[in-house]
Amino acid sequence: MTLAGKTRSLLTAGERRGAFWLLCLMLVGMLLEMLGIGLVIPVVAVMMQDDMAARYPAAQPMLEWLGNPGHARLVAGA
Repeated sequence: MTLAGKTRSLLTAGERRGAFWLLCLMLVGMLLEMLGIGLVIPVVAVMMQDDMAARYPAAQPMLEWLGNPGHARLVAGA
């Protein structure tokens, strides 16, 4: 008997269902964690540039909504 078969025989039907959903939620959490870690470096790189509005015109509406903060205020998040 394989390891998967032995493990499956230990669990009841309800426990197997719960284990399946737990595995699904763990995969979703892993994907969100990878996305969050993957976005750190690009966000820091964008924040380190002096004139973000000139380099990224698509960000202009967001900057206007924030009140056109200066570079130092934007980086500090205040």
